[in-house]
Amino acid sequence: MDFEDRHADLKRMDLSATYDYSTFRYVSIFEAGAKRVSDEDYEVVPDEYKSINPLKKGAYSLLWIIFTVITLILSFYCVKHHRENSEYFLPVCVALGCELCIQMILNSVAFRKPLEKNRTFTIECVVVKVVSEAKNSRLTLIVPEKQQFVEDIPFDNQFLKKIPTNVPVRLYFENEFTEMVKYCKIL
Repeated sequence: MDFEDRHADLKRMDLSATYDYSTFRYVSIFEAGAKRVSDEDYEVVPDEYKSINPLKKGAYSLLWIIFTVITLILSFYCVKHHRENSEYFLPVCVALGCELCIQMILNSVAFRKPLEKNRTFTIECVVVKVVSEAKNSRLTLIVPEKQQFVEDIPFDNQFLKKIPTNVPVRLYFENEFTEMVKYCKIL
């Protein structure tokens, strides 16, 4: 996407009239002022984003518990029917295999990697656009003081409803191969 296309997209956005966005420059998130999180900033992040706790993930926690119990029950019946040479052994093994696939998906959510202090970065900005798609949720942000904007920043869908637009926020994200926003705090 070249500069003219970005400029046209910026004009189409529903933004407040506080700033003249036509003069803003497209930059990467690190050029816009992202910096490593300080000790004080890291303490502000809620514990649910700083630790692995599969019981504090809302509906996913309930599903994870249910499927963990089902896994244990099916494992027990699989061993029991194997010892008895029962005709139920194969169907129970197939059910266990299917259930383990579902369990792997739920484990990836329940044991999601938390924000680590030494790998967490933060930026103070204004989120102007949130695009929520099943596999490609992204946001566009601006840094009004520097007259810069950054687009196509992926974010974690678990806090989709917690991202306000057109107000100053502090975003916390991991620096991996791509920047993944994990937490948003209103300033």
